[in-house]
Amino acid sequence: MPTVKPGPSPQGKPRGWLSHFNKSRVIFLAALTLISLFLLILVLVIIPRGQVEHAIRGPEAFQAHQSRDLEANLARRTYPLADKLVFVSREELVCEDYQGRQIFAHALNMTRPSVQLMDNCLIVGDREGGQVVVVNPNGLVFEVHLDSSFVRASLSKKGYWAFLDEQADDKALVHLVSPEGKKILTLSFAKSGNALNLQFSPDGNYLDVLILNTASSNMKTLVRRYDLEGGLVAQKVVEAYNALFYGLEHDQDGLPIIYSANHVVKLDFDQEENVLDAELSSILAVFPQGPDLVILGNAQPDAFNGLYKFSASNGLEELADQIGRAAHIHMSPDYTKIVYAADNLLYTIDLASMSLGQAQAMDGEILAYNFYAGKEANVVTSHSAHMVPWK
Repeated sequence: MPTVKPGPSPQGKPRGWLSHFNKSRVIFLAALTLISLFLLILVLVIIPRGQVEHAIRGPEAFQAHQSRDLEANLARRTYPLADKLVFVSREELVCEDYQGRQIFAHALNMTRPSVQLMDNCLIVGDREGGQVVVVNPNGLVFEVHLDSSFVRASLSKKGYWAFLDEQADDKALVHLVSPEGKKILTLSFAKSGNALNLQFSPDGNYLDVLILNTASSNMKTLVRRYDLEGGLVAQKVVEAYNALFYGLEHDQDGLPIIYSANHVVKLDFDQEENVLDAELSSILAVFPQGPDLVILGNAQPDAFNGLYKFSASNGLEELADQIGRAAHIHMSPDYTKIVYAADNLLYTIDLASMSLGQAQAMDGEILAYNFYAGKEANVVTSHSAHMVPWK
């Protein structure tokens, strides 16, 4: 019987070509399906839901009353102060307006400048030296020199200042300074531990200092209250937790609130038991609200950040879930909103309705911001600075 050889395809090409084409198309469609599935998982699982919603519907475009372009290396050392901009280097501090006009300048001699924004003041201290400069939008308030290295500052409603001064032996000092910048007294904690934080009470009559004691096998936290003459008024010892407490706040009655990365505790110097005591998987910020606490963090490991309310009567309640990444977290000047940044987005959470407001998308990563005149935010990004409405 004669052998029949396959003839050419109707198009004049070998029949094997069509089979190869079908296989390539199957491979292409399979790869496209896998990519689509990966992107779907990325959207639904990896990226927080709140940020997905903003990405889909689009964040609100900001409308700036004033703007100023900044080079990237300059933006990283630019700080907002009221409606001005302060540029900090190791050699000097310069304050300018948005038109580039210099308001004032002050010479610095610092190895590692550290900047803290507080109310209407900006504090620049040396992390490797004792020079500290305090300025407001009008100019220099005062300059003071510490014994070693600047860590942080606190300002009382009566105008007094307290500075945390880090020592080489991890036994920090606390300096009480008058409104004019003169040292009044220095507190030492050589036998008690290392001071980590400090805050004046809301009435301005007392200074609370958070101290870590690691002399024994268990970490022990002390909260000491001093009057403005350096007298020890009260002390509370917290030792039932193996936690590094570093945060210090006060409620409206002046009760201290301390928190670590996982625990938050409200104390009363006159009571043996804690007023409030909560444990979360992660804590980013704590804000007192009346007798209760508002906490930004998450309650479950590997969960997205949420907003929680903690009270003595109802315990821990979730108010808003999956709010996304959060940095530069502040309470608004009127105490009605929590404001925070996530990359280039500026968010607000209304504490009355516990609702997440529409995000404002800036033109770069948000590096710092503060509030001005109760209705504007002075925002510095990686590319520029803007005065934008925040309500």
